[in-house]
Amino acid sequence: MSLVLFEKVIGLLDTIQERIEQLDKARSVVDFDIINKELNNVATAISSVQKVKEL
Repeated sequence: MSLVLFEKVIGLLDTIQERIEQLDKARSVVDFDIINKELNNVATAISSVQKVKEL
């Protein structure tokens, strides 16, 4: 994997980690709108990682 793709995957994984942290915060206040939004963000980030892996 080229360095550029590797850096892109690392960036996407960082984004996933940030979104999961947001989910943890949202769970503590039980704000389901935030949880749903962040789950969608995680799904999008995972999809992006999968697309990069296919390159």
